[in-house]
Amino acid sequence: MKKTLLLVFTLAFFFACSEENAPAIERNNTPEVKEDPETQEQQPNGVFNDPIDDYEDDDMGYGGPYYNPDYDYDGAIESLKVSETVGTINEPYSFAPIIDSDTWLIPNTDTRIAACQVPEDILKNLTTEALVTTCLRFPFGFSYTAYDNLKAGMQRFIDEFNGYQELKKRPDAVYELLKKMRSINPDEIAQEYRENKHHNAIYEADLSVFAPSYIDIVLATNYFPEIFEGKALEVLYELAKWQHHQSEANRDIYGVRTEIVMLGAQIRLHQGDLNEKNTEILQNFLKDGYYHMKENGVYMDFSKKIWQLIRIE
Repeated sequence: MKKTLLLVFTLAFFFACSEENAPAIERNNTPEVKEDPETQEQQPNGVFNDPIDDYEDDDMGYGGPYYNPDYDYDGAIESLKVSETVGTINEPYSFAPIIDSDTWLIPNTDTRIAACQVPEDILKNLTTEALVTTCLRFPFGFSYTAYDNLKAGMQRFIDEFNGYQELKKRPDAVYELLKKMRSINPDEIAQEYRENKHHNAIYEADLSVFAPSYIDIVLATNYFPEIFEGKALEVLYELAKWQHHQSEANRDIYGVRTEIVMLGAQIRLHQGDLNEKNTEILQNFLKDGYYHMKENGVYMDFSKKIWQLIRIE
C-alpha cells in the first residue's frame, strides 16, 4: 500500500516538475546547529527539545478533546449559502485531454501549465461548485509537496492557475469550498482505498487519498480570507476537527498530515485569542513551513507546542 502511494507521488512529480523549470520559491532548510551540553541534549535529527513549559498556555485546557461529533455541519454550511450564483456549466473542466496528449510530454513546466488554463468562455460559465472541483483537479496542484514550505509551494500553483483567480471573484466561493471540504470524507476515502478502489490523483485529486491534505493546504494559504471570518470561521474550525478525527482513525492511510496543522494554525490565528508569544509561534510556523524554529539563538522542535495551540484533537 505504501509503495502504491509512493508511486502516485513519484508520477505526480514526474509530470509536474522538470529540472529546467525548477520552482522559483526558495526552499527552507533547517540550519546546522551546535550542541550545547550545558543546556539540553541534541536530538538525532539535529533539533533541540522545546522548553515548552516556558510558554504561557492561554488557559486552553490542553488535551481536548475539541472534536464535537454532535455539530450540525450540513446545517451550518447551508446557513452560509448566498442567493447570488454564477455559471450554467455544472460539469468540472476535464484536464484529461491535455494529460493524455503529447503536450504533457514536453519537458517544460511553463508550457504544460499554460496548456492547463481553462478557456475563458468555459471558465466564466462554470458554476462555482464545478469551479471548486476544477481547481482541486488542476494537475499541478500536488506539486506543492515538492517544496519544503508546503504553503508557499501551493501558493505558487494557485497564482499560476486561472481557475483559482476566477474562484476568488465568486460571491459563493466560501460556501462551495466548505461544502466541498465536507464532501471529502477521509474515512470513506480510506475504506475505498483498502478495497482497491483507487482514484488517480492526476485526474481526480478531489476523490483520491490526497484530497483531505490538498483542500487543507489550499485553504491554509489564506487565498480566500473570507473563509476565516464570522460564521465561516466557526464552520471551518469544526470541519477541520472532524477531518482530523477521521484521518487519525485511518493513520495507516494518511500518516501525520502537515497540511491540517497549517490550516489549524491559520484558524487559531484568525480566532484571535492567543497571547503574543503563542501568536508568534504559529506565525513563524506558517512563514517557515516547518516545526523547527529559532528561539534564543537555538533551533528547537516546536511540534508539541503547535499541536497544543491549534486545538483540533
